[in-house]
Amino acid sequence: MPFFPSGHGFTINGGQFTEFSGTLNFSNSPSGIGIDTLLNAADPDAIDDSLIRETAPRCHPGTREQYIQDITHWASPRALTPTASPLFWLKGPAGVGKSAVAQSSIDRLKTLSIPCAAFFFSLNGRNRPERLFPTIAYQLAMISHEYRSFIDWRIRQDKTIVQKSMASQLRSLIVEPWQELRRSGVCRVGERIPIIIDGLDECHSADAQVKIVELIASTACIQGLPLCWAFFSRPVSHLESVFGRINPTGLCHSVTLSVSRDTDQEIEQYLRAGFASILQRHNIPMLSNWPSEADMRTLVDAAGGFFIYCSSVLRYVELSSWAGPEEPLRRVLNLISERDQLRVSRKHAQSGKVSLFSDLDAFYMLLMEGVPVDLRRKVRLLLGLLCWLSPGKCWGDSFGAGTVLMSNILGWSEVEFRSISNHLSAVIRHRAVPYHLPQGVDASLPYTHAPSSSLKGLDDLILTTFGGSLVFHHKSFFDFLSDQERSGPYSVVSAEARDDMFKLALQWHNASGESSSNNEHSTLMFQLSWPAHNELFDSILKAETCDVTYELSFSLASASDARPELSQRMASYDFRKALLIQTSLRNVERRAHYWINELTTAAGLAVFHKGARIFWSNDLLKADEGDVLDLPVFIERIHRYEQAGVLTRLDHNLIRSSKLLEEYHCVAGLYRVGYDSRSIFWYWEFSPAENYYQEFQALDLVEGTQEYGREEFTSWPIGYYLRHGNRVSEDTIRTS
Repeated sequence: MPFFPSGHGFTINGGQFTEFSGTLNFSNSPSGIGIDTLLNAADPDAIDDSLIRETAPRCHPGTREQYIQDITHWASPRALTPTASPLFWLKGPAGVGKSAVAQSSIDRLKTLSIPCAAFFFSLNGRNRPERLFPTIAYQLAMISHEYRSFIDWRIRQDKTIVQKSMASQLRSLIVEPWQELRRSGVCRVGERIPIIIDGLDECHSADAQVKIVELIASTACIQGLPLCWAFFSRPVSHLESVFGRINPTGLCHSVTLSVSRDTDQEIEQYLRAGFASILQRHNIPMLSNWPSEADMRTLVDAAGGFFIYCSSVLRYVELSSWAGPEEPLRRVLNLISERDQLRVSRKHAQSGKVSLFSDLDAFYMLLMEGVPVDLRRKVRLLLGLLCWLSPGKCWGDSFGAGTVLMSNILGWSEVEFRSISNHLSAVIRHRAVPYHLPQGVDASLPYTHAPSSSLKGLDDLILTTFGGSLVFHHKSFFDFLSDQERSGPYSVVSAEARDDMFKLALQWHNASGESSSNNEHSTLMFQLSWPAHNELFDSILKAETCDVTYELSFSLASASDARPELSQRMASYDFRKALLIQTSLRNVERRAHYWINELTTAAGLAVFHKGARIFWSNDLLKADEGDVLDLPVFIERIHRYEQAGVLTRLDHNLIRSSKLLEEYHCVAGLYRVGYDSRSIFWYWEFSPAENYYQEFQALDLVEGTQEYGREEFTSWPIGYYLRHGNRVSEDTIRTS
């Protein structure tokens, strides 16, 4: 039907026309602007078919079939009955295949032409709760043209919708639009659109996880809302509690994906298919007696219901550097026969405790025992560095840490790095990540001679993707390494492991030269073990190596249980050199960087000037975010560094008067960090009442104070950018 059936004698150029039940809404704004705003607030990587999830785990055909059928039946439109639960919770421990079931269920729904939306939370950066509802809304807009038109119009009326609280987002982006479309009678989608939320327990904080469930549950009984929600998570206590309050109402159906020997048949099916694939890839004819029935029973028994155990074994057999697959399988079987000694750490054996993951731990111990003895210390260094460089981002489909940077920090050549990492191919993988030099960048000059605008993003590229990246196949190996009771001598958090990492960092710092002048290039006259073979990247690699090892040293020495000797050894650091390199590398067009402060461990934004770094945070100091700055711990750390000779207290009245600080209920401090020509100045200010922390570090106190005084911290967009992504350094954020 035409919009103007009786109209004539006029022309309309541009504009957007959207009809809802005979009501015409007209806007002069171009269509699609609202959807673009929605996309910018969403997280496309969290959608089920995103490029980064291309290798996401799926259930092997014929396995977990009952769970997939239960979910697809619950999600299908025909499931809409007066007794159908609008919420579904599938819970289970790590390693049982929850994400694989979620992904396979989505694949099945799409095969059945049932439209759905999804969000896959992950600690690797896809963990911000504020991105959830915009991402779901964007996918719903791709399902329904009517919804897309309405939501586009609504966001154009108020673009701040996507920046509001989760409750407001859910109401404005999802609930009210569907209610309006239903009332208008123009909604043409089915009666039930399933929304899959995987990894809920990996969302930013426990409070946010509970809030998401409560908000969605509050909408579950709203008439005319064609949505049903499925959650996948570990059965952590706070989620057990919130779902426990919902279950008696009949709104939620809960299913446990347990660790059970009832899955042995599926485990065996998965293993047989995996071994058949290995033979095929080695161009070996199918062998009816390999593995033997006895060997298969041994493997199935060792798996103990964990699919992650099976996938790790198959990777080990396939990727081990032997002439064929028989020898690595024989090693696995031999070590399984000794699992009473290897399944738990010595401490567990002495105490009689048995972990739920004891069989999986036994296999991880098997892998580590398989590393040649003379390489084990190096392997632990490699694993510890990977865990430290990208905490929460070093497994699954994350970017992990850049291999070239790691190799240079460790002092290994490319050949040595790849040879050593190959010993761990069952649990870590090398991801090839393409990169492109920005147009117009001259790679023949060091970064100190390049225009600052051309350096945008190159430091992140070097940190995470240059030369490819290294990641763990599964979070369970990270958990294993981070728990000394489980990993014993291979733990990356043991005192011995941390001492080794500190020595490595200190060795690099001492080898990189002294800051005899304000010329940072003079401090980078050392050789790289894995060079990039162009001057620009080599210079950035050298600077990042110095900067990362400096931060690593401070992180290890600042730990609450760190040995006092580490703090004392920090006193000899050339802090001037470290700050000079750090600020020259990131002094790019007044761009603010997401930053973890090495002394406070607070997260915030930092702006870099040549020879000065200014840091401010207020958003992540809030109690409901779970990242509160613990002032007594911070003060104790300062006292420890004073006793070690790292810090020398100065009069903070040089920056802020005591009267002014008292008026604003602030605490503050001014210190010289280091001594003699190697020292810098550090001023910090913290207001528990106003909930902010700010500081500067500078080579020169006068210049640092001037730069600090010129900043208008309240204009920094810290709240928005910290809520909408873990790193904002790829965005140019201009401050006043």
